[in-house]
Amino acid sequence: MKRADPTRAERRSNRPGSLGLPSVVWLVVAIAASFLLHARAINHPWISDDHVILKDNPTLRRTEASTPLRLIGLDYWSALDAEGRAFPLVGDRNLYRPATTISYWINARLTGITPAGLRSGNVLLHGLAAGILGLLCAALFGGPAGLLAGAAVLAHPVGTDVINRIVGRADILVLVGIAGFLLVARPIPGRGWSPFRVAAAALLALTALGAKETGLALLPIAALQAWLSRPPGAPWDRVRWIGPAIALSAGILVLGARTAFVGWPRYDPVPGLDLLMNPLSGMGWLERLPAALSLGSWYVQLLVAPWPLLTLDRPARLPDWGSPTVWIGAVVLAGMLLLLIHSVRRRHFWGLAAVWWLAMFALVGQILAPIGTYREVRIVYPFLGSLALGLAGAFALVRPPWRGPARAAAAIGVGLLMVLTIIRTDNYGSEVALYEADVRHHPDSPLTHLMLGVVYSEANRAGDARRARETALSLAPDSPQALNEVAALEVQAGNFPRAEELLSKALTLEPRHSVALMNLGNLRAQQDRLEEAHALLLRSERLNPAYSLIQVNLALVEALLGRPADALRRADLLGRQNPNDPNVAAIRRLAGGAR
Repeated sequence: MKRADPTRAERRSNRPGSLGLPSVVWLVVAIAASFLLHARAINHPWISDDHVILKDNPTLRRTEASTPLRLIGLDYWSALDAEGRAFPLVGDRNLYRPATTISYWINARLTGITPAGLRSGNVLLHGLAAGILGLLCAALFGGPAGLLAGAAVLAHPVGTDVINRIVGRADILVLVGIAGFLLVARPIPGRGWSPFRVAAAALLALTALGAKETGLALLPIAALQAWLSRPPGAPWDRVRWIGPAIALSAGILVLGARTAFVGWPRYDPVPGLDLLMNPLSGMGWLERLPAALSLGSWYVQLLVAPWPLLTLDRPARLPDWGSPTVWIGAVVLAGMLLLLIHSVRRRHFWGLAAVWWLAMFALVGQILAPIGTYREVRIVYPFLGSLALGLAGAFALVRPPWRGPARAAAAIGVGLLMVLTIIRTDNYGSEVALYEADVRHHPDSPLTHLMLGVVYSEANRAGDARRARETALSLAPDSPQALNEVAALEVQAGNFPRAEELLSKALTLEPRHSVALMNLGNLRAQQDRLEEAHALLLRSERLNPAYSLIQVNLALVEALLGRPADALRRADLLGRQNPNDPNVAAIRRLAGGAR
């Protein structure tokens, strides 16, 4: 029997605009609210990796060679020079995030390569993510629940990290892509898969999967949504599985492109970054399980009680089976699994919150592979989708006479999140302020002191830089990274005996430490032992050819050795990669004098 067309009332009730506003208007309101809440962040300076990926990246400048099509063939840590030749920005060539890179390219064309212009793009996308999640939750659980979910995501202080660190856009795009896909692909009575709907779902899936590796969470979430959408006892409906098929096709396409352009994923720790890299690298699954379970409790804590927020949070000692956080994480994990099983049996959309959390946890909870840093605030951002669905589902269960108090409690909670967001935003006024806040909250972490020492040096606060780095070394006396950072200051200060002692120890602990080799080469150059300096710098270059500072030091030493052709060749290469590099002119002057 042919299905009757839905009535106007039915069509209205099936629209995501049940928030009380048309969908487009609601998204505009959410984006405007995002700009109001994060207005203080717009003019903050470059933070952390923003310098490498954005400020000094020639790919974002207006050149004929820089096109979105060319960007699809680049790994995340590579760029195109003015003549269209690819070169690495850093030594790591193992990330493939074309959606994120293309979004930077578009943003730079619209606003220029400025912190304010590019950060405004993050603020806009954050508002879009909150708006889409609000619409999705309204469609699943009703308008008031959707309003609460969208407001909670918008105001959550975890968002400050992905907004102020512009490179956090990858995490925002994952959330936009997954939430948008679920909104577009959800089955709606009387509405089939039009070509426009297929195209929108495919674009959103490619956005999530091409933005960051955590976008893979889309695949199980999309599959569960299709499963839960079938009413109990209803016949098998192949149409509702079109969405998961689109997501799977996008996943195969992105994985194929990644394999072709970058290669199969590999996650090897970078020599010499022992404090920054993941301490679980190289451990077996059973060895890292306690730390993984502890992370499960940490993710929940930052979602429901987000304070304090640490930029780079690596504990001084990894948790073991005697740590309470390990068992809290085990309880959380078991609870999510039970909730998922219950929702599958009862066909309740609560299950989307559980599978979203579990999929993200599997990808960044060190369960599958210990990749990236141990834990970082921006890693938590895509979990906000699970929080939104969980809050909306819980709010929808509230019945009279408790609805009034529940709405009051929700308003107070969102207001508190906004206050924490404003306080946290002030920490990003400078990198110094950011890492000073980290040290206040985490004074026993060598990594936080080390990063503070680095930014103090960049701010020309030599005394503070020395104290911070010495503190890091006292907390981690056998860390090659801490030994090298303190040694670099000793080289600058002319304290050669201690510098040599520290660098020798660092290279004994990690012979492949390219930056320690570079600093030892600089030490030899200052001692007028130029041939030894050149040999050490060449060894450093072989280990880390992408590090531009090694190239700068090599060029300077070659100019001093009377090899102007070699020095000028390196200067030309550096100039093509970064025309604004002030070292290029200095090398050319020195090489010209050497002639």
